[in-house]
Amino acid sequence: MTKLAFINGKVYTPELKENVAVLVNQGKVERVIEASEIEKLQDYELIDLKGSNLSPGFIDLQVNGCGGANFNETLDNLCVKTLEVMRDCNYKFGCTSFLPTLITSPYEFRKKALEVIKEYHELNPEEVNVVPGLHIEGPHISKIKKGTHNVNYIKPIEDKDLQLYLSYAPYIKMLTLAPEENDLAKVKELLKAGVLISLGHTNATYEQAQEYIEAGVTCATHLYNAMSSIANGRTPGVIGAIYESDKISPGIIVDGVHVAWPLVNLSIKVKGDNIFIVTDALMPAGSDLTEFYFANKLIRVIDEGCYDENGVLSGSAITMDSQLRRLHKHSDLTLEQVIKLATYNPAKQLGLENKIGVIKEGADANLIIFDNNFTIQDTYVNGKQVYTSKE
Repeated sequence: MTKLAFINGKVYTPELKENVAVLVNQGKVERVIEASEIEKLQDYELIDLKGSNLSPGFIDLQVNGCGGANFNETLDNLCVKTLEVMRDCNYKFGCTSFLPTLITSPYEFRKKALEVIKEYHELNPEEVNVVPGLHIEGPHISKIKKGTHNVNYIKPIEDKDLQLYLSYAPYIKMLTLAPEENDLAKVKELLKAGVLISLGHTNATYEQAQEYIEAGVTCATHLYNAMSSIANGRTPGVIGAIYESDKISPGIIVDGVHVAWPLVNLSIKVKGDNIFIVTDALMPAGSDLTEFYFANKLIRVIDEGCYDENGVLSGSAITMDSQLRRLHKHSDLTLEQVIKLATYNPAKQLGLENKIGVIKEGADANLIIFDNNFTIQDTYVNGKQVYTSKE
């Protein structure tokens, strides 16, 4: 495998490092060296960044579909080919790791989706960290906070569900549920098995959310959307529990549609490093689609947001680069801070912060080159170029 040296650019590890070069060997980051050491290099192919930025690839923990592919809706959609289309689409926009997300569905859909993730890993062992696992979003949620989810399939975790999840625990990287609708004893079994539980689509009280956080729940799904909020000074709700605890990190959609910019900025200030960005993308993301069917409803795309016939927000049609561009414009965050929200922070949620989301010795060489407007120029996965804008 070719040894690479990325030179003449700004490097975000995600911390900003200038006047350095990044060495890649055997698909891994070999080391970060001072620019003055470049003359000593032998047998490295030099990749001249020409002043552009180099960072770890973005990580998206909530992707229902993209590039015209939909990892939902039918059993036929739940296949390796769908994952490949989503993967290749994500590469174009700088995302090198993602969790395909299955919303509220019957048991056989969840079982098939988990089987497909397992199959993908067996077929592509070098891409285990590209598609680390599945995000199961429902059906164990609140009917009151169902959003666009199909109410006919919503139900609490039953023994059959629990056994399925325990059997496929290594392939479940996030499971979104509502505390008030589920048996905490079952949830504790999943936590013990290493399943990342996320609070979402929930009308829980502050006390109910806090009980789950104390039990070991460390994540929350699309902050502010489909969850009980701070109604007044006496009812903090799930939002209040998330803000108060440093044990829980929420994902947040920063398209300016799902959450108003003042609340986006407030949330980032309150949570610090305990927050990360997700797209909640659907099949139109990265494509020209403007109408499609999702959760048995016609969905229309407006300003990269997706809406059903009743005007209910139903995910987004946005890509990660576009979100980061909007966030940078509507916040006082530095480029370094924005990048961290889409790299190291989500990697930390998965427990993969030594493998992805970072540029350091031994990490996967999943790297992206982009300008200050987050326009992706090149994407590398395991040290191999998988996308370039130059073609």
